[in-house]
Amino acid sequence: MVRTAGGAATLMSRDEGYAQVRLPSGEIRRIHEDCCVTIGQVGNTEHENVVLGKAGAAGIAASAR
Repeated sequence: MVRTAGGAATLMSRDEGYAQVRLPSGEIRRIHEDCCVTIGQVGNTEHENVVLGKAGAAGIAASAR
């Protein structure tokens, strides 16, 4: 459900065998309490802030001459 860099979901409440989870999009989903999850935040939160500068920067590194 939340697998992007820096993405996180928030547990809002638990009742009647379900948990309400708020996703990064703002959507609130009900998930059965017996479902297994991995707790934590996906790494590489600065992924979108990397400035490459020019076309060659994203490709193969320059070789020694």
